[in-house]
Amino acid sequence: MDWRPLPEILDAEQLVERALHRAAKKRSGASDNAARKLSSLSDNLAATLGAIVDDFPSLDQLHPFDRDIVDLSVGLDELRQSLGGVDWARKQLQKLGSRFTSQAARARGERARSSRSRATDA
Repeated sequence: MDWRPLPEILDAEQLVERALHRAAKKRSGASDNAARKLSSLSDNLAATLGAIVDDFPSLDQLHPFDRDIVDLSVGLDELRQSLGGVDWARKQLQKLGSRFTSQAARARGERARSSRSRATDA
């Protein structure tokens, strides 16, 4: 096994705080809106979760001794299931992030059209 350091795994609160911090940095004046923030937030969370799964050593390519150590310490099946759960969460974030980002953008466009029509009516 390559005994390089395993990827840092943050708890849920830390993941969200980090993603919110990174999303806040992407603000850019007038184009700063809910859709951009939501997109940045979901992209950051999905990228972090993807890095956890991608950077984790392949369990199938471990030396038998190392595989036994992993199995005895955390359980191979539990570890595989946990990594699968992280990947599932990443995919859900991408799907829901995309859906709600487009909804936020549409809502902003509808509000803008509504306020323009009220301004012309007045």
